[in-house]
Amino acid sequence: MKKFLSTLLFLSFFLSIFSHDFKDDIKKFVDLLYTQQYEKTEIFLDSISKECKPVLYYFLKTTFYSTYMSDFETDTLLDSFLFYSDLVKKVADIHNSFDNFYIGGIYLYRTYFHIDKGDYGKVIVNGFNALKYFNRSIEIDKKMYDSYLGKGVLSYFINKFKEKLPFVGTNKDGIKLIKFAADSGMFVKIPAYNVLSILYQMEKRYKNAESICEKLEELYPENRMILFTHIKILLEQEKYFESNILLLRLKESVETEQPKTYVNLSFVYYNLALANYNLKEYKDARFYIDMLNKVYSKDLKNKKVKEFYRKGVELRKKFDG
Repeated sequence: MKKFLSTLLFLSFFLSIFSHDFKDDIKKFVDLLYTQQYEKTEIFLDSISKECKPVLYYFLKTTFYSTYMSDFETDTLLDSFLFYSDLVKKVADIHNSFDNFYIGGIYLYRTYFHIDKGDYGKVIVNGFNALKYFNRSIEIDKKMYDSYLGKGVLSYFINKFKEKLPFVGTNKDGIKLIKFAADSGMFVKIPAYNVLSILYQMEKRYKNAESICEKLEELYPENRMILFTHIKILLEQEKYFESNILLLRLKESVETEQPKTYVNLSFVYYNLALANYNLKEYKDARFYIDMLNKVYSKDLKNKKVKEFYRKGVELRKKFDG
């Protein structure tokens, strides 16, 4: 998984697609992505490629590649991601509200990608390009609810980091805009609430955040991104018993579906060790530290895996002396 915040926002935003002409197709696409059936998703996209407007098809392809890369912690599909996102910009009609939303969306994807890479110059450039197209989409059609979601996300972070961005400002309430998007339509509801759960966590409004996660899990109980969000919220509150239950569910998914995604495995094993240590289940805690060490031995150069390994070493000192 990418960095916690960028991953979840990245996943959440692209699922807020809406098209009057392809409602059923978009809904199926969303369901396949939320259930993380990537092979079936790609086959389905190919099956509708000749029926979709090119700009929509290219946007869906960009979405598919960005999601897969985020979930599997890989840049191997980066060329495909960039290729289809460039096609979106090439064929989009800037006088069309939906097309402006698609352009804003691909700029937002790129923003999160550069956040994870630490290239903050490109973060700023892509972020403000995204906001420009979301604003244009809304100017054309006030009921373009998907763009309110994107605008809300960007407005929230501009306000949060306004001291570091003295040359720009917004008086828009990001959470209010996202909540508006969440309440406005069938296709924006789930992703917008997913974003809200993350922002509520950042605001330490844990009760609100947990409530949203529980509702999302009723719909998609095995979605790794939703589980990841909920686990982080529980761990911040030191709710180790509850987080342990969800970590075991996530562990099964990652071990089965992502046995070579070492960052995800490291996250699971370290936090299972942490939870069991705090529950005084020291035997289990040692077991997961050992599993973490095995993962590290397979990917010594990965900075994120190394950081989990380092934290595991410090944790083991607490109960081994």
